[in-house]
Amino acid sequence: FGVNKQASNGKTYVGLVIRENGTWEGLGQELEKPLIAHQTYKLKLDLCHSLEYLSCTRTDTISKFFDQTVRVLLWGGNSFCDRRELLDYSDLISNTDWQAFEFIFRPGSNYSHIIIEVYHPEMRMKFPFYGNVLIDNASAIFPIDSGEFIRVEPPFQYIRDEAVKFK
Repeated sequence: FGVNKQASNGKTYVGLVIRENGTWEGLGQELEKPLIAHQTYKLKLDLCHSLEYLSCTRTDTISKFFDQTVRVLLWGGNSFCDRRELLDYSDLISNTDWQAFEFIFRPGSNYSHIIIEVYHPEMRMKFPFYGNVLIDNASAIFPIDSGEFIRVEPPFQYIRDEAVKFK
C-alpha cells in the first residue's frame, strides 16, 4: 500500500480505509470480561493518518491514494459486527505522526464485544472518498473512577445497516 510508517509499538499495526463506494472497514473483538452498564472505562489507541496509502479499488484496477482523513468510532455490542451502542468517537485523525488517543465511555448496557471502525461525515455525500487511519498499541480496556460522567452527544446518529448519519 506504500505505507512506510514505523509501528508505534512492536513491528506491526493495522490500517483501516473508507472506499469510493461508501463502504468502510472496522475490526471487532470479543472481550475477556464484558463491559458493565454504567461503569466508566478507558481505552487508549495510538492513531495516525498516512499521507500515502495506495490501493486498487473495488471498481477500478488503477491504484488510488486513500489520503483523506477519517474519524474512529468505538461501538459496544453482543456479537461480532453488532453495533448496539456508539461508545465514543475521535475527531478527524489528521496527525501523520503517532499520537495516543483516549476513549472514555460509559456504556448504557452490558456488552461482550467491541468494534473499532472508521468513518467520515462526508463520505456518502462526496464521491469518490478515499480515507485511511493507522491503529497501533491498543491498551487494555480498564474501568476508571470518573466521578460525574458527562456524555457529549456525537454530531451524528447511527441507523442500523446503514452509514452513520451526521446531523
